[in-house]
Amino acid sequence: DDPPNPQRALEIFVPETATPRPVAVYFVHGGGWLGGSRTGCHTLVWHLLQDGYVCASVDYRLKGVTAWDQVDDIRQGQRLLEQRLRSRGLPTQFVMHGGSAGAHLVLLDALSRPADLDITLPVGLSVTSAAVTFEPWPDIFPHVWENMQIIAGKPFAEDPQRYRELSPIHHVSDRSPATFFLDAGNEHMFPHDLNEAFAEKMRQHGRPVERKVYANGEHGFFYSVERNVQKQAMADWRRFLDDCCKRAAQSATSTPSSTGCQHS
Repeated sequence: DDPPNPQRALEIFVPETATPRPVAVYFVHGGGWLGGSRTGCHTLVWHLLQDGYVCASVDYRLKGVTAWDQVDDIRQGQRLLEQRLRSRGLPTQFVMHGGSAGAHLVLLDALSRPADLDITLPVGLSVTSAAVTFEPWPDIFPHVWENMQIIAGKPFAEDPQRYRELSPIHHVSDRSPATFFLDAGNEHMFPHDLNEAFAEKMRQHGRPVERKVYANGEHGFFYSVERNVQKQAMADWRRFLDDCCKRAAQSATSTPSSTGCQHS
């Protein structure tokens, strides 16, 4: 930004290896759409750097904006990321990863992109504690619903269509990137049946999707790799990323609509 906007920032991390992996990983932090920081992703970034992945972590505006403004910030961060990687001769295919509000923004960004957008469609999406809809469900967690209405820009009663458009599940299509859900068994904010409905819609469109539920995980559990449940999630995530790398290497010259990574 010129002048710089302190709410928008992008960090790019390049591993020391001479041959980085063929996809980069782009992190979008959580925090209820109104808080959080890119630094919350640093622990996972560090682990992936050891595996040879180029990583980036983005800050987006949190005040005086809507979720669509935040999506625009994330896309602008990707433009800068692609420019920097291209200038250094590094791979420009990537996987997006987000947790909680960041997971919602990752899904909304990737699934709602117009076909002619000037940035690359991700080869894969990985999300934890994701909100796949902005339309209210029974017994919705009050604090979450309050934040959702703030970031939507209008109360639900005034503009229900706005909430439908903010719901990633309504943007699933034949172009949707492969998606891996790392769901917490003790999730108390976003119901599992909504994620399964999202997964079923992906299957109906013939798109790769995988859900794994971690019995001892709680909302937002995948921020570190210390506990056994986090180590298991990391192992599964690495396998998903490895498969994305294989597919990216095989389809480096393919159109965005044909890319996507399988996970089994």
